[in-house]
Amino acid sequence: MAQKESIQRLKAAAEERLADLKVEKKNIEQQISSATGEAKEQLALTLDTTSEQITDLRSQLMNRNFTMKKIEKVIAEYSINKDKLSAKIKNTLQSKPQLMDLIKSSDRDVSRLDSRLNSVIKQENAAQKNLSKVISRLNELNTKKQEMRKNLQRKRISEAKRKAAQEKQIIVMARKLASKMAAAKRKAPKRKVAKRKAPKRKAAKRKAPKRKAAKRKAPKRK
Repeated sequence: MAQKESIQRLKAAAEERLADLKVEKKNIEQQISSATGEAKEQLALTLDTTSEQITDLRSQLMNRNFTMKKIEKVIAEYSINKDKLSAKIKNTLQSKPQLMDLIKSSDRDVSRLDSRLNSVIKQENAAQKNLSKVISRLNELNTKKQEMRKNLQRKRISEAKRKAAQEKQIIVMARKLASKMAAAKRKAPKRKVAKRKAPKRKAAKRKAPKRKAAKRKAPKRK
């Protein structure tokens, strides 16, 4: 009976936890539908962990229901046999020779039932240990996933800060360079632009036209 009550308490706690996880899963699914980027990735990991926990709790409930039925069956058989034995003892109290045989038979039946009950209890204890190991492993995986998410987030933040610092440094250097160039431009003496004189054109000398010498005519001889 104590084992049955213990299983009932564990079953009730698992059912309550399962209901909470279902509500949590529904809320996460609603958040994922409107999330983007890194927030959506983190919510997806949380949803996977929650789904694993829900599956584990359902498995626990199935095992406990199965164990509960076996224990109830053994207890029912024990009660039936006990009632039958009590009735037989009352009916055969007057027959002393048969009483010893009945007592021996009763002892064997009780011993057999106790053995079956102990076997069921051992199986339940073994199942509890296995479930504890599974839960512990799931918790370890969940912790590692959370640590990985934190490391990834820290890395991204650090990278963003580094890039921002580089950009800021480049801007500062560019401003300093621009200031130096402007200062150097102000200090530099202005050079006068030499006016280029147009080359003088030489007046072309006009050549006097050559006069042809008049040919002297020889006097005509008479």
